[in-house]
Amino acid sequence: YDDVFGPYRSEHDNYSTCVFPRAPFTRRYASDYLLLNPKDGMRLLDLGCGSGAAADYFASRRNIDITCVTNSAVQGDICRSKFEKYGGRLRVMVADFDGLSQPDGSFDAIYAFESIGYSKDVDAWLARCWRMLRPGGRLLIRSPGSLDFCRREKDFQSVTAFFENWRYNFLGANMLVYKLRRLGFV
Repeated sequence: YDDVFGPYRSEHDNYSTCVFPRAPFTRRYASDYLLLNPKDGMRLLDLGCGSGAAADYFASRRNIDITCVTNSAVQGDICRSKFEKYGGRLRVMVADFDGLSQPDGSFDAIYAFESIGYSKDVDAWLARCWRMLRPGGRLLIRSPGSLDFCRREKDFQSVTAFFENWRYNFLGANMLVYKLRRLGFV
């Protein structure tokens, strides 16, 4: 992972393959923030945190606790450095999220931005999310497969080799909703 993404990895990188219109939201994670609707005191889990940009954005606006997971040691170091200013409210784990196990009901919200497609077993991944969320918790997934309408034709050309090499598992919105409803998500 670190060898492949080395040239594209910094504390400011977004790691997004989706192109979003900027008119309604001037900040990169503003729409995600509104969907998560974090409140002070909440505990969040970021699955596939990249450089920690989303966690940094959310924590700068609310007094929340965020556990970030990345499989990259380099990204973990970037996050640790970035998160020092939060006095322990944000922390990072370098781990494969397919093996992640946290206690039942540990989080008020879980989010995964363009990372679910790397799971080797999406059904087990979603079941773990269901178990780790407290009752009534929120799960926010942004997946390139479910957001194809956001991309332009030229964007497909630039990411095709990446997805072929990494065997990213595209999940359409309908399939994802079906799997989520089977678990009990509303």
